[in-house]
Amino acid sequence: MLKSWKHLLAVSFAGVLTVLFAGGRVVIADDTDNTRPEAKAPTLNTTETSLGKAGEELVEYSERFSSDWRHAAWVVKHGEKEAVVVDGVKGKEYDSIGKGSLIFSPDSKHVAYEARRNGKCVVVLDGVESKEYDNIFTPIFSPDGNRVLYMAKRGEKRLIIVDGVEGREYDNIWLYNPIFIPDSERVAYVAMRGEKCVVVVDGAESKEYDEFLGVVPDSLRELHGLARRDGEIFLVEIEITE
Repeated sequence: MLKSWKHLLAVSFAGVLTVLFAGGRVVIADDTDNTRPEAKAPTLNTTETSLGKAGEELVEYSERFSSDWRHAAWVVKHGEKEAVVVDGVKGKEYDSIGKGSLIFSPDSKHVAYEARRNGKCVVVLDGVESKEYDNIFTPIFSPDGNRVLYMAKRGEKRLIIVDGVEGREYDNIWLYNPIFIPDSERVAYVAMRGEKCVVVVDGAESKEYDEFLGVVPDSLRELHGLARRDGEIFLVEIEITE
């Protein structure tokens, strides 16, 4: 039996160092084992699912891939006709597919594109055609992927279509302006009537200005932009109320 701690006391720190108190002296012993066990290589079990082969009919630079990297789509040309192939399944043939219009939704569940037939344009969403218009611009998906909008031209007027529902006709609509408010429930864009511009949110119009320089959403119920009227620039802040 030890008469005093001075004779012997061992304390281990996480199996790395051992401190010995022996005869009033402190002795530190390094117990570290720097030898690493040899790593065993894992086994990789691979499963393949063919999504089709584009082949020589592929329209150059037309390939698109879903954000989850599980789906692929591209445009093929057969004679004078073009069609979209999604995961190896060829869709309906058209006179042409809108260049750069083929897109997947953010949630990777839907695919849309613009197609032309007999001088008229349609949007094809998951294989289903929209109404025909004189021209259609690239469709846009909402952030949650559940809604789609696009701008169309009918005669000399332009309009926004959201989920197949037409908005009011205007003399012009900013091509790259239509946006979904962050919750995907509302749509905002800048439109022109005559020489004046307005911000349109779900069909409701803001005050008129000579020009809008840009509009962005701040929250689900607020957006702002810069506008010009009579040579003066204004910061325009819009609150959306029920």
